Amino acid sequence: MKALHSSALIGLGGMLLSGCGPDDKPVAAADTTTTIVRDATSDLRTYTLDMDKMRRYAAAAKALDEESQRNPSLVIDVNIGKEPVSESIATVERNDFVTDLLKRAGTTPRDFVMTMAAYLQAATTSAALDANPNARIPAGQNADNVEFVRARRAEIDKVMKDAGLTP
Repeated sequence: MKALHSSALIGLGGMLLSGCGPDDKPVAAADTTTTIVRDATSDLRTYTLDMDKMRRYAAAAKALDEESQRNPSLVIDVNIGKEPVSESIATVERNDFVTDLLKRAGTTPRDFVMTMAAYLQAATTSAALDANPNARIPAGQNADNVEFVRARRAEIDKVMKDAGLTP
C-alpha cells in the first residue's frame, strides 16, 4: 500500500502559490472562473475551517510525511488544485493504508483533503489581499475561511511549524 504524497506535505509554503478557485482549478486571486457541477460534499465554498480541523490536518500530514520518509514506495499522489477535490478525496479513500493512518490521526480522507484544499485556497487569497489592498475575495470562494486564515495566521503558522510542515 502507499502513503499519500502531496507537495503540501513537503512544503506547505510552496503550495500557497497554487490555490484553488471556485471550480477547483488553480487561479490567481482576482480571476473569475466558470462553475462546474460538483459533489456538494466536496464544495470548498461551503466547507468551513476551524482550528480543530487545522490541528487534525497537521497531525495527519506529519504522520503521512513520516511514513513516506520511512518507506518512499508507499507514496501516492494527489493533485490538489489540478483535479477536482472530489477526485483527490476518492484517490485517498481508495488507499486503505492511508485511510487507516488518517483515522489514527483523528481525521478522514474527506476532511484531510478538504481542509488542505480550503486552507490553501484561503491562504492564497489572503496573501493576494495582503499584497494588494484593493484586491477582493473572488466570487465563489469562502470568505469566512479567508477571514479565519487572516485572523488566526500566527496560530496556524505555529501548528504547521510544530508539525514540521513549514520551516
